[in-house]
Amino acid sequence: MTTSLNTLDPAVLALLGKQLTAAAKVSRKDLAVGTHSLDCDVTLRLDGTVKVGEVYTQRVVAKADPWALLATALSKLNGVTVKAIVAGALDKSALDEVSIEAIAAESIAADKDKTNALKTRAATAIAAVKAPTLTTCNGKVTTSKDSAVSVVSTAPARQAEVVIVSEEAA
Repeated sequence: MTTSLNTLDPAVLALLGKQLTAAAKVSRKDLAVGTHSLDCDVTLRLDGTVKVGEVYTQRVVAKADPWALLATALSKLNGVTVKAIVAGALDKSALDEVSIEAIAAESIAADKDKTNALKTRAATAIAAVKAPTLTTCNGKVTTSKDSAVSVVSTAPARQAEVVIVSEEAA
C-alpha cells in the first residue's frame, strides 16, 4: 500500500524538499541522458529543524517594466532628443564622459534648488510606479545547517508471490 506524499507533515516535506534538491543538483552530472524507469522502496531517516518565518509584504521592483517606463519617457521628448539618446546608446564611444560630467556639475551648481526639486519629483514619480508592485509573501522556510536526510535502506519493489498449486498435490 502506498500513500501520497501530501499526507506527510509539511515540515517533513520542507526538509525533504531542500535536502533532496541539494542532493539532486550534486548528482545531476552522473545521470545519463535517457529514460530511467524506477521501481524501488526507499526508507529515509530525517533529522533536523525547519523554521518558518512570518508572512511579510515585499516590494517587487521587477514588476515595474523598465522598457515600458523608457518608452513612456521617450514618447514625452521631442524627436531630436530621442535621436540623440538612441545614437548615444548605440555608439558609446561617441560620448565624451568628461564633458558630460562637467556640464552636469555646472548645471547643478547653477541651480541647486531646481535640481533638488527635480530629484524629489522624480523620486515621487518612481515611488508611484512601484507602489502597485507590493506582494504578500509567505514566510521564508529554512532548515538548520545540521539537518540531514539519510538513506536507511533501499530495495526493489516487492513483487506479489505467485504460488501454483497443482491439482495432483491437492
